[in-house]
Amino acid sequence: SVSVMERDPVNLHTGVIEIRGYDLILWETEGKPVAEINKATNLFGPRDEDDLRFGGRLHLHRETGDLTITDSKTTDTGDYHLQMNKSAYTLQRTIRVTVK
Repeated sequence: SVSVMERDPVNLHTGVIEIRGYDLILWETEGKPVAEINKATNLFGPRDEDDLRFGGRLHLHRETGDLTITDSKTTDTGDYHLQMNKSAYTLQRTIRVTVK
């Protein structure tokens, strides 16, 4: 879990140094995708157009797949789900975020 004060950045880590071997990295919250790296579709970046509540505050790290939420708000509180796909397996992780 990650706990921060309002307006501080929230850093969500994939736990890998580089994502080169992964075909898909997907961050979701409340069942909605918020950021994605997808080699099949050549998609990289935040999905603000799908979830306007972040309003440009999402930043996806190209090398690691880590997600940063800048200028955090209490409405950012919740569970953030990470899915990382490789040809042989899928890694999943949930990180609970609390913004006070």
